[in-house]
Amino acid sequence: MSRQLTKLLIASLLYAAFAVYLYQPPHAVIVAGAVFSALGCFILSRRWVGAFAASLIAGAIYGFGPYSLWLAGYHCSVVALAAAVPWLFLPAARVPLLGKWRLLSWPLSVLPFAAIILFFEITTRCRLFALPIQTRLNLSDLTSLFAPLIAARQHSIVIGFYHVPLACLLMGAMMLVAARRFAVFLIFAIGTLPAFLPPVGNTSPIIWLTIPTLCCSIIIGAGFQGLVQAGYADRKWLLAVSAVMAILATATVFAASRQLGNLAGLFAPPCYGGALRSDESSGPLILTSQMYILSAVVTSVIAFIACLKLRLVRLRRGASPRRVGLRIAVLFVAIVIDIFFSSAGVRLGNP
Repeated sequence: MSRQLTKLLIASLLYAAFAVYLYQPPHAVIVAGAVFSALGCFILSRRWVGAFAASLIAGAIYGFGPYSLWLAGYHCSVVALAAAVPWLFLPAARVPLLGKWRLLSWPLSVLPFAAIILFFEITTRCRLFALPIQTRLNLSDLTSLFAPLIAARQHSIVIGFYHVPLACLLMGAMMLVAARRFAVFLIFAIGTLPAFLPPVGNTSPIIWLTIPTLCCSIIIGAGFQGLVQAGYADRKWLLAVSAVMAILATATVFAASRQLGNLAGLFAPPCYGGALRSDESSGPLILTSQMYILSAVVTSVIAFIACLKLRLVRLRRGASPRRVGLRIAVLFVAIVIDIFFSSAGVRLGNP
């Protein structure tokens, strides 16, 4: 078995195991949709992201992110539609590799948009209203970009990403700007703007967020790789990311301390069940504070390592010439912890 197929099999098994754990009792269509969503994003991200761990995180963010979990609260066909979006982008992503056919990538990029419109036209004619047609994004819903757990507890529209991956998203966005890859921002805008507008035809405006969510998930994968590979010359970007995470951590800790009356509740084990120990209103805020503290610490450690030019460490002396980055281990574990506990929080908030 080739190395690529082995990585694909490992990713599939990890996604399947997490989907079964997350959706209890398991619903076959929703579990399969979550796995195929994550796997589609994983495969699509391999076009631009080289590190296996980075692509694995990108797929998990799309398949098990706050927005995908929120969509799962509606009809299972919506989950299947969201799962199809990354697969429909694959032809547009792969055609440029063929050289002379690269101009076909733009027409092929229309496939996901056409599939979304076609899905809602067919389901409406079949009297299946999988998603409310009047549900659209408001400016007030943008707060869930930074606090998806709180938005889920309030039963509002849940968008955005988890807390530690936000650092990767920020890093990835800065990398895109530096590389002048503005076409990605164009696709992001085309998918985002209709979500704020009234429905056109029978298509629910909120479903268009699948496209910017997919784009951002891949950017998170690229940002993960950027944080891992950044050197001493990139220290200003690392310091900027860690500063933003520190500001978010400070803001959420301040809000949690005001609600709790003290900071003692913030130092409990980071599990969602424990976060609900005081009352249901403070639980999501406590977990949000914990995850932002984790994000601030991890990004600060990565910036510190880069500033000291400490890039690599050995797993064990003389065992293997292969080296493992300390940063990739620290960042990967932090994101896995964030996804594990925060996704459970979003699921509890949106049963």
